[in-house]
Amino acid sequence: MPGRRVSPSIILGVLVAVLVVLGQVEAWTIDPEQAPRVLIAVSVLVATGSLALVRVTPDVAAILVVGSLVAKDLARGPGEVLTLLVCGVVTAFAVGLVLPALRSRLTLLALVALAALGVAVGPEEAPELVFSSIALGAPWLAGTLVRSSREHARTLEELVALREVESRERAQHAVSQERGAIAREIHDMVGHSVSLMVLQAGAAEEVLDARPDDARAAIEAIQDIGRVALDDLHRVLGLLRAEDDPEPVPVPGLEQLPALIESFRRAGLRADCRVEGIITDLPSGVSLAAYRIVQEALTNVVRHAGPATADVRVARERDELVLQVADDGKGSSAVNPGGHGLVGIRERVAMYDGQLVTGPRATGGFAVEARIPLGGRA
Repeated sequence: MPGRRVSPSIILGVLVAVLVVLGQVEAWTIDPEQAPRVLIAVSVLVATGSLALVRVTPDVAAILVVGSLVAKDLARGPGEVLTLLVCGVVTAFAVGLVLPALRSRLTLLALVALAALGVAVGPEEAPELVFSSIALGAPWLAGTLVRSSREHARTLEELVALREVESRERAQHAVSQERGAIAREIHDMVGHSVSLMVLQAGAAEEVLDARPDDARAAIEAIQDIGRVALDDLHRVLGLLRAEDDPEPVPVPGLEQLPALIESFRRAGLRADCRVEGIITDLPSGVSLAAYRIVQEALTNVVRHAGPATADVRVARERDELVLQVADDGKGSSAVNPGGHGLVGIRERVAMYDGQLVTGPRATGGFAVEARIPLGGRA
């Protein structure tokens, strides 16, 4: 099939077959007066047959090939047998390419020592054996360089894969954090709005027969609160839109604080608000957190304090933002162990390394005070 890669085993098999044939042709065409043809033929057959082991045990194959070279020199064979040299080059390259560094070096030393054994037989053969040693060292070095390059490439691939895994884990962690933040946002908005709607529904039920106009006003307030809740949900879910979607509606901040206080007033809570200092230039994250803290604190007043008056103070003092919500309701009973209101407030304050103090007031009621550093990091 076009583009299909040929297996290395097939390539090696074809190479061995070709060298076996060429080696035998070369051995049997040597002048018999130079060396015994049978000995040369056997040496060439051993060397070419050893190539079959080059992918599994290249060190054994290389030793057999060099041993064949030494046997040829011991028999005073011709100085150059091309087939033996080719086998030596292939096995030396395989030793450097396949074997680990230490084992590869030890094999090369063994090959050099084996070649030196042939040098000791007769000085007249030394030039040929020295040439053979060089012919073994050069391909071994080339194989070693290729192996080092492959190991380096493999290491880079592993690092890239590891970074991809870490990137996916960070993305999953970011998704989990975002889902938690969205869950808190929805809890704050829905909890606040539902509490006000329940309060208004109760008020409408009480005055439905005696004061129908007041009941109608309460029902209208429920409708207004429901619309505000839907708008808030749209803002939060707008954060999840894709980049090619229309621009999402901005999330609320302290700029919407008067509207927030007014929604509680329409729900029947007596609430006063004081703003001290400039709060329109706060970071968007801080402004959103402050808005939610005030919203959750007032929602807790509606849920747990009973008939009460709430005082809200938002002040920018030096390098921190101070949020105070105090009521004159049931005092310590405002703490609901099973609820998530104060937990959500605590998490938002902790996100900016702020401080939160909550508890009953000495004069009755309950107070929440949060301090958010404006110079800190989330």
